[in-house]
Amino acid sequence: MKTTLIKTADRVAEGFNPPAPTTPCMRVRTGRFIRITGPRPGNEFSPRFPVWGKEYSRLFVVIICFLLAGSLRAEASDTSVYTLGLGDGEVAIQAIQPRVAALYARAGLGVRFVRLPHNRSLIQANAGELDGEAGRIPLDEAFPNLIRIKIPVLEFHGAAYTANPAIRSFSPDLFEKYRSGHVLGVLWAKDMLAGKDAVTAMAHPALLRMLVQDRLDIALMNDTAGYLALAQLGEAGSAIRCLPDFHVSIPIYTYVHKKHAAFVPRLENAMKAILSDGGRDTADARNKVYTFYSGLAFPVRTVFEHRLEEAFCRMGRTCRVVFTGSAQRALVMADQQGDGDLIRLADITTLAPENTRHLLVVPESIGQLAYYTYVRGDLPAMDVNGWDSLAAYRNGMRIGVKILEEKMPGTVIRLPDADRLFKMLAMGRIDTVTEQEALADSLIWQKGYARIRKLSPPLINQPGYCLIHKRHRCLMPDLISALKAIKAEGRLDQSLSHGRHGR
Repeated sequence: MKTTLIKTADRVAEGFNPPAPTTPCMRVRTGRFIRITGPRPGNEFSPRFPVWGKEYSRLFVVIICFLLAGSLRAEASDTSVYTLGLGDGEVAIQAIQPRVAALYARAGLGVRFVRLPHNRSLIQANAGELDGEAGRIPLDEAFPNLIRIKIPVLEFHGAAYTANPAIRSFSPDLFEKYRSGHVLGVLWAKDMLAGKDAVTAMAHPALLRMLVQDRLDIALMNDTAGYLALAQLGEAGSAIRCLPDFHVSIPIYTYVHKKHAAFVPRLENAMKAILSDGGRDTADARNKVYTFYSGLAFPVRTVFEHRLEEAFCRMGRTCRVVFTGSAQRALVMADQQGDGDLIRLADITTLAPENTRHLLVVPESIGQLAYYTYVRGDLPAMDVNGWDSLAAYRNGMRIGVKILEEKMPGTVIRLPDADRLFKMLAMGRIDTVTEQEALADSLIWQKGYARIRKLSPPLINQPGYCLIHKRHRCLMPDLISALKAIKAEGRLDQSLSHGRHGR
């Protein structure tokens, strides 16, 4: 049978013939096909089964993939800005806000913070008027619409402060014997003082002032709030000290409203990434100013400070050292909110495990720490031959020097600053003061304590090491190399000798 092909004005790729299998996929077709019959169904041109059906299927798949990719890109580069409630205290501003801002930036989400009273912020976040809460302790079922990001953004430590010289260390029965207080809204402290005749203050500095004014004996607050409040009080708070043996940990979590539940995995993965690779060599890391804390006073702090600054300069980075006025305060701040501690003895992680959980010892000495025992020159001669040789004396030491706190025998007098200790020694109220050599020599020279003399050999003479936060562990090799280079040039001992007596 003869097969007849009937064709009207069809144009395919500017021709009248059907395309070859190798013809490019971009085709233009107009007109129509007339159904034909014959023994070669493979050559049929049919409106129901066009030969280009497979090409349309491929094009359809490409379009779907393009739309899906666009959707994923839109999710990855979310341009929305989410509003989080933030407490109106300085702790929230200085400690919580930077951590949460970094978390959202790592997750690729925009965020802004609204300062509100604590209760109002929670109510609005739970109602969906805010997108979440920046930082809170674990919340109960009273706020069912808030989802907690499982990994804490930071951890506060509770602290007990006093200015009462009769209180040397913490024990739970102190709350029965002494007047105690807390700040409104600090729930863990409120629970600890439940049933006691406790004072409630509206702000942390106000509570600490009550200690100085002898209106209160013990003040409970988190340590970061305490440091900020002590900084506001300045010299007026010099008699206030933090009690040892008081251990309370308060994890702080960020929350999102349940309408943003889809973002929870992104935020949790971002938090894991921050904890694991915070020391990456990025442009942001190189522009960052790394903050190290120190309780050492002038001039010895200046010596080690210049040394660390030079090491960072050789690494192409910048650091600063912040003086806290207390060695213990410096260590806790380095562990919780800073980038490191200026100098410590090598066994600091063993002596103070609670305050060094996030810190690493840089295994290259930044200098030598020599602690000598000082006595009045008009007293009978005494020899220092290890710790036991001081067992019969009234021994003064500065709060926060962990190895002295751990090993000092006899009657121990702890004060926050060396100046007051040497004044008591000059007046005969204590028998000895053990202090870092450069600091003590400078203080004796400045105050003119001619009758105070230094006993040899030193009670402690060990290398000191810088501590760096675990999130900056990738800086460790470069920092070790820089310190080795400074040491090889013979500049460690030279800078220390120039720092003595403030000259």
